[in-house]
Amino acid sequence: MSISATLKTTSPDLRGLLKSFAPDKAASGYLGLALGMRAYRVYVALDAKSDAELAEMGISRCDVPRVAFDAI
Repeated sequence: MSISATLKTTSPDLRGLLKSFAPDKAASGYLGLALGMRAYRVYVALDAKSDAELAEMGISRCDVPRVAFDAI
């Protein structure tokens, strides 16, 4: 089953998740890898901070993944 067929039969939340991991266009491969590494580096840097340090930045622990993704 192709990704497109899978996306049509899955829930909206799962559809968005699958698209983020498996884009339809293969041309974005290297760019996607570079952006993924950037998000990972931001995530690791924020995850290493204490809750107090994150609070000073205006970020809660549960916001770390969103902030990392928004960095790209």
